[in-house]
Amino acid sequence: MKFYEDMQWRNSGLAARMGLLFVSIDARAFIPILALIFHISWTSLYIFIGAVTIFSGLEYLGYSAPVAMRKLRSIIAGRYRFVHNSKSRQRRSIHG
Repeated sequence: MKFYEDMQWRNSGLAARMGLLFVSIDARAFIPILALIFHISWTSLYIFIGAVTIFSGLEYLGYSAPVAMRKLRSIIAGRYRFVHNSKSRQRRSIHG
């Protein structure tokens, strides 16, 4: 077994990135390429180009894919979360 002395633990959690010409993009942007490989058509090519463009734009804004999804979820859900009062719920009676 080879031991890497120059490897750091902090590098083990980095997201995978793929180089596209002169810029590196999150590897999740290349998932639609599977559709392009298995179903070759102009539509799947456009979906792939659109996905890479969207993920590139997110990277430019400083968001990764999971962070962008959380941000979108918080925008859709709103600023305030509603909480149900646990005492107002009817509890099941044990004694009939």
